[in-house]
Amino acid sequence: GGSHNTLLLDELGVAHISTMQYAQDLYYVTNRGGAWAAMPVAVQDPVGEKHALALDADNRPYLLYYHPSAGQLRWAIKEGDTWATSAVAGVGDSPPDSVELAAAIGPDGVARIAYVDGAADELVVGTRLGSSWSLTPITTAGHNLALAVGQDNRPQLILVQDGRLVYWTQQGGAWQSDPISPAGAAIFNAYLALDGQNRPHVVYTADGVVTAAVRQGEGDWEAERLPVDYMIGMALGPDDALHLLTITFRSEGGKPPTTYYTIWVSEPGPGGWVHWPLYEMFETGDNPLNLARLRVDSDGTLHVVSRLLNGWLRYDRREANGQWSGSDIAGVGDDYGFALAVGSDGQPRISRHMGSDLWLHRREIRWLDKHALLPVVPVKRNTE
Repeated sequence: GGSHNTLLLDELGVAHISTMQYAQDLYYVTNRGGAWAAMPVAVQDPVGEKHALALDADNRPYLLYYHPSAGQLRWAIKEGDTWATSAVAGVGDSPPDSVELAAAIGPDGVARIAYVDGAADELVVGTRLGSSWSLTPITTAGHNLALAVGQDNRPQLILVQDGRLVYWTQQGGAWQSDPISPAGAAIFNAYLALDGQNRPHVVYTADGVVTAAVRQGEGDWEAERLPVDYMIGMALGPDDALHLLTITFRSEGGKPPTTYYTIWVSEPGPGGWVHWPLYEMFETGDNPLNLARLRVDSDGTLHVVSRLLNGWLRYDRREANGQWSGSDIAGVGDDYGFALAVGSDGQPRISRHMGSDLWLHRREIRWLDKHALLPVVPVKRNTE
């Protein structure tokens, strides 16, 4: 166990996890063969606190990671039971907090990356051609980097630069950009997702206002101010419907007053926005972005995992027919890095750290070996 775990599932439900061991080594963990296997990706001095995990169409895993003492970004490819690593680029003396990175592999099998090099003040995009990288600086550095590759194999990304959220994409071999947020607004967070038409949907918080923007064409963004105060997660459903995780706060009297927060699922409904409360608890002072995760599967079922005050996790689920259900997941863990993924079977998996161990929780439907039919006793209805 350690920290910073990332969980991906392939179409067979096999788990692929990248994680930091306590010795600060980057590890890859999978149950592809049925039993669990954990193998080191890199065992140099501390590496991998910043890393990105991606799968290709054949479910082969790849890792992009940061090696601080060498000032390098490195690429790792799984070959049998070992990993082969190679240098991607130098990032100089960039402080760890100034390095952001992302990786994605499109349907064409081409690996694409993006990273922020704080020392050189650059945003760099890269494409892996054979065994080498083509790297292109496209703008100055920033933060809140997100990268996605659609079914058209076109990379799309967002970045906050000089207080403005900017969208970048590649068209005809050239990179072009659109500003999304107003100039001078303070951006708190931003999320990127692609819909079935490969259009980017961006939800961001600027000066305390949450806005959803959809790109209709070059320089043309359809924006809507949303009736929520604090956003901590976003997902698109199979019909491209927008779903958000949001938080509200309230205080009760006393010295000092007690502050509570409630986590909600917020989404557009027939008559306007609808907000579904999940649970309320004391405010702990934690970063709200560490409190919950949201996923929507292919049939529109919502899956939410939240970290409770007692260290347990809470799983809530809404079926496509609107029915909610949920349960607590026992076990106290260091759940700031917990991850949620949903398999092609519609069931969730959650990776988390408890003590010195890395755990995977899986939800299953289990059938009894034997069953009995209970007698049905008719009850006469009182019609008076």
